[in-house]
Amino acid sequence: MNTSIVQAGHVPIIVLNWNGIEDTIECIDSVLKMGYPDFKVYLLDNGSDNNEGEKLSQKYADEPLVTVRLFGENLGFTHAHIRIVEELQAFSIRYIALLNNDTIVDRNWLSSLLKVALAEHASVISSKLIYYYDRSKLDNVGHQMLTTGEVVPIGYARSSEDYETMQPNFGSCAGATLYSVEMIKQIGFFDPYFSTGYEDAEFGARAVVTGFKCVFAPEALVYHKVSRSVTKVYNDAYELMIRNAIWYTYLKLMPRGVLFISAPFVLIKIVLLTLLNLITGRSRENRLMYKSLRESFGSQWDRIKTSRDAFQKDHDLMSTLQIVRKQTFFLFFDLQRVWQIWFSRRTTLGDY
Repeated sequence: MNTSIVQAGHVPIIVLNWNGIEDTIECIDSVLKMGYPDFKVYLLDNGSDNNEGEKLSQKYADEPLVTVRLFGENLGFTHAHIRIVEELQAFSIRYIALLNNDTIVDRNWLSSLLKVALAEHASVISSKLIYYYDRSKLDNVGHQMLTTGEVVPIGYARSSEDYETMQPNFGSCAGATLYSVEMIKQIGFFDPYFSTGYEDAEFGARAVVTGFKCVFAPEALVYHKVSRSVTKVYNDAYELMIRNAIWYTYLKLMPRGVLFISAPFVLIKIVLLTLLNLITGRSRENRLMYKSLRESFGSQWDRIKTSRDAFQKDHDLMSTLQIVRKQTFFLFFDLQRVWQIWFSRRTTLGDY
């Protein structure tokens, strides 16, 4: 074991269970086989049915590396993590890891994240998420932000042999990530606006625009069953929530200059998507898109403005030019996305 990595110290790993006990046990078993010598799993049960929380408590009662915490209700992904991270910050730790319960990790997963964190002085470190059931394909290697404001995955459905070198990104998927505690103390943790979905996108973008380094660790391998919890709640209301979250994040975090530069791209995209949805008979997509626009610039506007004013007052941000340089031009990405959705039999934007 590299001595410098060991000097990273004790690392809490947060795993959240909600009606997925079999996945959770497989995940924890893989974590307990890791080579890193100083970690502890904080296993949170989010008000699961069928006494899953009690069953997990009994299973790991004699395991010193696992602490089980039972919540009496489903707090959602965001608020469950906020609660435990607030407690963990009181300890003398440098990093906190988050891991989805529908994953299994490579033996060197945590060591690889810490190695990159220390070498690059990075505050958000992304894992290499590979599909559990088809290990020739990637889930993602972190996030990028388009010039139209969306935070989207890097490497989706690409070969798992791609992305073999460390690279900067726009934040990480919370399904397998490492966060700096010092960064959390400076910019806060997940925004309570969110429930389940897009909270990690906002947090990564917030880290970037406030000057913290976000990178991908190519040797931190995780095998992901993908959206096992989200599929239990996915419906029109969930998709509308995600669309609203995109607007909330962009309008809250971006300086006026970035918003001004991106406005023409956003308008072009809305027009193109409207036409494409009409041509392909996807009236539902248009309905949700325009409902999100009405809500974000109508009923939710005061909340967005309040969050924006508070955030931008309390933090020094990168310049408009620096942020724009870190964004990805939307058209190339969206052409690929349209091909995958409409012509490769992918049926929902939720895949992204």
